[in-house]
Amino acid sequence: MRVKGTAIVARRQTVMAEFGAEAWDAFWRDFTDTHAPELAHGVLPTATVPAETFLALSDALVERFYAGDPRAYWRFGVESASWALVDGPYANFVGTRDVASFLEVAPALWRAYYSAGAFTAKLAEDRRLVRARIESPVRHVHFEFSVMGFVERALTLVGADVMGHEVVRGFSRGDDHVHYRFELAEPVRARE
Repeated sequence: MRVKGTAIVARRQTVMAEFGAEAWDAFWRDFTDTHAPELAHGVLPTATVPAETFLALSDALVERFYAGDPRAYWRFGVESASWALVDGPYANFVGTRDVASFLEVAPALWRAYYSAGAFTAKLAEDRRLVRARIESPVRHVHFEFSVMGFVERALTLVGADVMGHEVVRGFSRGDDHVHYRFELAEPVRARE
């Protein structure tokens, strides 16, 4: 499995916004010196890196800047969605500000970031519940928390009022896939 460089750019944006460019630069030097010398000169958003390298980067970020708290991955997802879907390369995915339309194209976002696995998101019959599911050949809490944080933020960007979420299954629990339910304050209107 490979991860698109856009994910690394999003991590850089998050760290720089919170800790500054110098903190990111020092982290990047340390990380590439010890884990990925081939990335020392940077990563283009269109490039891909092995999932193992990306996950080592994410784990190192969580350890260095967030005292090892795995919930930082959720924050990465929220911040990534805010950047990628508003000012970044995937702004067209939320341009309609329509939940149903976004859910239809959301699997393409997974494919834009990851070369394997799948993401699905569907409305329940009552149209107040979004069921989101991840199948990934690489099981890591990043793929649960970061992606579901991204989904939660994306739902708000397209106009949903997310009341909360329920973890049905997750890599963080040792399950073989991820399944979340996001409760919405109002039913999603049917398309006209």
